[in-house]
Amino acid sequence: RVVFSNPEAERILGRPLAEAPDWRAYTASFGALHPDGRTLTADEYPLARAVLRGERVDHEALMHRRDGEALVHLEVSAAPIRDAAGRVELAIATFQDVTARARAEQALRRAQRLEAMGQLTGGVAHDFNNLLMVASGNLQLLARRTSDEVLLRFARGALEALRRG
Repeated sequence: RVVFSNPEAERILGRPLAEAPDWRAYTASFGALHPDGRTLTADEYPLARAVLRGERVDHEALMHRRDGEALVHLEVSAAPIRDAAGRVELAIATFQDVTARARAEQALRRAQRLEAMGQLTGGVAHDFNNLLMVASGNLQLLARRTSDEVLLRFARGALEALRRG
C-alpha cells in the first residue's frame, strides 16, 4: 500500500495515490509504458521491482499516460528499505517529470536529421553541377568546332537541357 505521497507526485501521475489500497493493483493500472512504447507489467514497474526483488532503480526512463491526457516522460528512482531481518518492508520512489527535456531532445534529433539531409543534398547538388559543367564545356567546344547543322542542333538542344539542369 502507499504509505505517503506528496502532492507533486500526485500531480505528476495525475491521480491521488492514496486511492490505491494495494500498490500491485495500482501499478497494474498505472498506465506505465517502456520508452519503446510497450506496456509494462506490474512486476516490471520500478517501484514493484524495488519491493519484490529488492532492486535499487536509478533514473530509469518511463512513460506514463495520464487518464485522457498525453504521455508524460518520467525519470523514476526507487530504493528498497529493509527491516532488521533483511526483508524489504518499504520502498521509496521519486518521479521526476522530464517531459520538457524529452521533447527538446526529440526536437534536437529532428533538427540534426534535417541538417544532415541538407548537407547531403547540398553535396549531391554540388557534385551534379560539376558533372553538368564538364558536359556543358564539351558541348560548347563541339558547337564551336563543327559546321554540321545536325550536330549543331543536337549540341544546342543538349546545352539547353544542361542549362535547365
